Amino acid sequence: MKTLVFMPDAGVFYASLAGVWSISGPRKAVRVEACGSAHHWARVFREFGHEVRLIAPPFVKPFVKSNKNDAVDAEAIGEAVQRPNRRFVAVKTVEPQDIQAIHRMRSLTVERRTAQVNLGRGLLLEDGIEIPQGRAALMRRLPEILEAAENGLSERFRAELNRLLEELRHLDAQVAHDDTQLQVIAQRDETAQRLMTIPGIGALIATALLAAIGNDPSRRCRIDGCNGAFCPTTIFLLHRGAGHRWEPAERHGSQPKRSGMP
Repeated sequence: MKTLVFMPDAGVFYASLAGVWSISGPRKAVRVEACGSAHHWARVFREFGHEVRLIAPPFVKPFVKSNKNDAVDAEAIGEAVQRPNRRFVAVKTVEPQDIQAIHRMRSLTVERRTAQVNLGRGLLLEDGIEIPQGRAALMRRLPEILEAAENGLSERFRAELNRLLEELRHLDAQVAHDDTQLQVIAQRDETAQRLMTIPGIGALIATALLAAIGNDPSRRCRIDGCNGAFCPTTIFLLHRGAGHRWEPAERHGSQPKRSGMP
């Protein structure tokens, strides 16, 4: 099988064997650095019947020689994928990639909302109005502050605070929308339902695991007798008897500790 190195960010093919410049034809082993659009190209190559593996950039960087350019990067990818016991990134299908997009948009919205809350508390403190930490406290107190005429706030500042309040309500609605989407996904996905049987894991964490791990069939667990797609890249959780205490195993791909278990 011929090996083909592909760099999504450069948009050009580099073959380790001369004359291999097409994605059609005989089956090839395609190695791609996991950067922007890598999952898309991996899916495209698999549609042509090629065997595709993605490698994380930190595993490629030690093999980059001299000044960084496309040819040097391609050579580094070719060397990195040949190292023994090299770990690869699971290729995401469209569905887990969509779930990950929802999670990332939700995270950005939460960060923006937190920044707005801290800004509002800081501005009000400059006028001698102290509000406890937390979004709930600000959302509860801010309407009262806007209606109180005796707190000495100017009309201009009241207008800006009212705009801040409306923005916070809008961000709350966005987070609620994303939460609803993730709840629907978790209710319809059998794997997410199984994950949510673990104490402490709800729809948010279950869908985040689905998005992070994906369903790449080439990333099955290396433990004998295990066919779980989640095992290679997740932390093993073991139930240690009464009290529902869960503890991680030492490393991925290794047999979990069983000392002290009934």
